[in-house]
Amino acid sequence: MKDKAALYILYQAVDESSFEKIASAKSSKEVWDILEKTYKGDDRVKQVRLQTLRGKLESMRMKETEGVDEYITRVESWRTNLLEMERRYPLANLWRRS
Repeated sequence: MKDKAALYILYQAVDESSFEKIASAKSSKEVWDILEKTYKGDDRVKQVRLQTLRGKLESMRMKETEGVDEYITRVESWRTNLLEMERRYPLANLWRRS
């Protein structure tokens, strides 16, 4: 009985595309395993995005055609993007140096 209640709650908690993936599951454990595999990939994508942004920030150089103010504005913009991504997707503070 508890498994059916858990299964019902899981069905109600997911969006339509996720529901299609779990609709044939027979137990809440099976649903949980499917969802875990599905969303684990999302974490990898987020991790790669953060690492890419970090690399771009670290390799930024001032262009010959831009002034110091423009360069600082560009660096701060990248930094703000990284901080926002880190806030939304806390993945062990990847952009910070260890």
